[in-house]
Amino acid sequence: MNMEHSPNLTEQKYNDLYKYALNIAHFYVGFKECAYDIAQNSILSFLSSKAPVKSPYSWLRTTVKRESLHFIDKEKKEQVVISQKKITGQKPIIDDEEDSDDIFSLNSNKVKVILNELEYKHYILLKKWNFSAYKCAKKEHISLNTLKKYKKKIKKNLTAEYLFRDGWRVSPKILDFNQYLSITRCITNIIESVKKHDMSNVRDYLRKVDNKQLQDIFDGVDSCLEWNITYVDNYYKLLLACSPANPFPKVIEIAINFNQSKYLYIMDVTEKKPMLVVNKPAEEVLRFKEKGKINLTQEQIVSILTDKKTET
Repeated sequence: MNMEHSPNLTEQKYNDLYKYALNIAHFYVGFKECAYDIAQNSILSFLSSKAPVKSPYSWLRTTVKRESLHFIDKEKKEQVVISQKKITGQKPIIDDEEDSDDIFSLNSNKVKVILNELEYKHYILLKKWNFSAYKCAKKEHISLNTLKKYKKKIKKNLTAEYLFRDGWRVSPKILDFNQYLSITRCITNIIESVKKHDMSNVRDYLRKVDNKQLQDIFDGVDSCLEWNITYVDNYYKLLLACSPANPFPKVIEIAINFNQSKYLYIMDVTEKKPMLVVNKPAEEVLRFKEKGKINLTQEQIVSILTDKKTET
C-alpha cells in the first residue's frame, strides 16, 4: 500500500480521521451499516493516494460525500426495480434485515442510559433471540410489526448516541490502528519473503495456505500499489493491486482474519484476472480520476469499449 500520508500517522490521528469520515457518511446516508463501508474505503483511499493532500479533512469530506451520494443513487435505482417487480406481479427479493445481527450487543448498563424504558425492554427481548424480530415475535408472542418498529428505533438511537461518539470501534467493519498496521506489515513481509525465497517470516500468518501457494501467487511482485478491504461473513477480504505491470497490475485477493489477541492470519489467497484491460496510455483513463478514484459513467465506459484503440 502506498503510504504517502502515513509515515507520521499516529493512532489518535488515525481514529480522528475515521470518526470524521464516519460522521460525514452518517450525515448523508443516515445511521446505516453502509456508512462504515463508505468511511473505511475513503480512509484507505486517502492513505494510498500518491498525490499530496494539503487538507486531509477537506479531501475526506469530498470523497465521503461522493461515495454517499453514489450509494443513495444506487439505492433509488434498486427501489425502482422493486417497484417495477411489484407492478408486474413478480415477488421482489428483499434482504431480511430483521434477521441480521446489525444491532450491537453492548453492555446493558450503557444501553439502559441511552434508551427509554420501553425501548430498553424490547432491546432485552430482541437480544435474547439474537436480535431477530421474527424469532422474538414467535417465541415471545409479540406483534412482529411492534418489534420491527422498536428494533428500528433502537438501532438508530444506539448508533446515534453511542457509536457516534467513541463506540464506533465496536463495528468489525472499521479497522483499528493496530489491525491496519498489521495488514500493511503482513503485505510487506510477504512480498519481501517471496523475493528472498525465505518464507520463515510469514509462517505465523498461514492457516489453510501453504508456503508454495503464497510463493506462486506473489512470484514476480515488486510492490503493492494499493489495497482495499471488505468485511464479509465474519472475515476480511483484501484486494491488492501489485506491480510490476506486465502488462497490467497483478490483482491478488487474500482472505484474512484476526484472533482474540488481534494477531492476523491468512485463510486463503487467490490471483484474480482483470475484468477489463484498456490498451491505451494511462493518461487516457486517469483523466477520469477524481479524489483518488476513477468513476466512469455508462456513456464513458461504452466510449472506451467501442474505441478502435481499445482491447478487452
